[in-house]
Amino acid sequence: MFVTERWPETAYECGSCEALFDTAQEHALHCWDDHPWVPNPEQVRRRRHADE
Repeated sequence: MFVTERWPETAYECGSCEALFDTAQEHALHCWDDHPWVPNPEQVRRRRHADE
């Protein structure tokens, strides 16, 4: 991420390990590597908005 790029307003939290990600795709890749027992990463994904 460059300084001129806007910071994402939504973060994604992994419900399995509470790690935070900037995009849903980053979370999915993390889940498939670290939590192979989760068939669909969207099932354990939580959205966090900047005001939370």
